[in-house]
Amino acid sequence: LFVTHNYGFPFAYGIGLNYMKTDNYFISTDISSSFVFSGVSVGGGKHLFDNFYAAISVNGIYHGYTDNEKHKLDIGINPKLTYVLDKKNKIILINTGFLYTFEEIRHENMIVALGLTYLIK
Repeated sequence: LFVTHNYGFPFAYGIGLNYMKTDNYFISTDISSSFVFSGVSVGGGKHLFDNFYAAISVNGIYHGYTDNEKHKLDIGINPKLTYVLDKKNKIILINTGFLYTFEEIRHENMIVALGLTYLIK
């Protein structure tokens, strides 16, 4: 079990927990925020080959981009490709994918998602 620190886009920073069975699968949960969005996610990934994993998460996204200018909670799905970089005592997950929301946020349903996740024992 690892504590994680997440950095990226659209969420600037997050913290979470990650369980990883190397070369098999991982399960993760986190809370993330930026100046525009805040969110929670639960997901996991399955090993593909070498250090690559196919991953998906379900996200709750809290934002202020609504027609009536009230904050709103939306649900999204985040499919991604994850590369596991193992450097001595540090494990870093490099994520790329997109966040698909069921409701439009700023007239868009898809947002590019990039991130680095540092796993800390």
